[in-house]
Amino acid sequence: MNRRQANQLRGKIRQYAGEKAYARCSVVTVEINPHGTSQYCSRCGAKGKRFFFQSGKRIFVKWGNLFWCEKCQYEANADHNASVNTHHSFYHELHWEWRDKKRSKPASPG
Repeated sequence: MNRRQANQLRGKIRQYAGEKAYARCSVVTVEINPHGTSQYCSRCGAKGKRFFFQSGKRIFVKWGNLFWCEKCQYEANADHNASVNTHHSFYHELHWEWRDKKRSKPASPG
C-alpha cells in the first residue's frame, strides 16, 4: 500500500471514530498537533529532558520514558507530561469555551 492510500485510510478511520463518538456518547473529537508535547514542561513551559533510570542513575536519551525539567525540577512520566501539554494546547492556545445554548443576535451594522 503506498503512502497516499495509507494516509487516506488513516483519515477515514479518524473520521469514522469521531462520528461514532459523537453519535453514541455525544463526545466531540478534535485533532491537536502533537509536535513538541513531550519535550516541554507542562508546569512551566521550559524545554526539558527525557531520561530513564539505570543502576540508580539518570540516563538522558530522547526516547526515555521519564521527563525532567531543569528549570522547575518537575519529574513525571513522559507520556503523562505530553498528555497534559495536549490538554493545555486545546484549552489555552485555542481559547475554547462552551457555547451558550441561546445564541445572541449579531450586532446590526450602522
